Amino acid sequence: MLDKSPKKVGTVETIWVGEETYELLELRNEIKLILETELDEGEYTHIIIGISKVTIVYNGVTYEIAITPVSEAKIPVSFHIRRHRTTEVVLDFEADRLVDMGPRGQFKFGIT
Repeated sequence: MLDKSPKKVGTVETIWVGEETYELLELRNEIKLILETELDEGEYTHIIIGISKVTIVYNGVTYEIAITPVSEAKIPVSFHIRRHRTTEVVLDFEADRLVDMGPRGQFKFGIT
């Protein structure tokens, strides 16, 4: 989803719905195309990504965290789309900072 303004202040345009898995630690030093789409000309101020499940491998043990309701990561990124031009937006996730271990050994996932 994209939060689009100023043309339609406060509106959200859904550009893709589905489920995809990304190994963020493996992508640490790579750039991977996650979406290619056409957008209306204008200024965009946010990208919103919905997260429904997180899988953590710690000391060889796999833990799954179901996130209900879906957590929305609102990423403040401004970019302008011009007609008949290509715009590239690169998101840099720091996977190690998204998960913390709580005092009783439970994992907590959070987007800051």
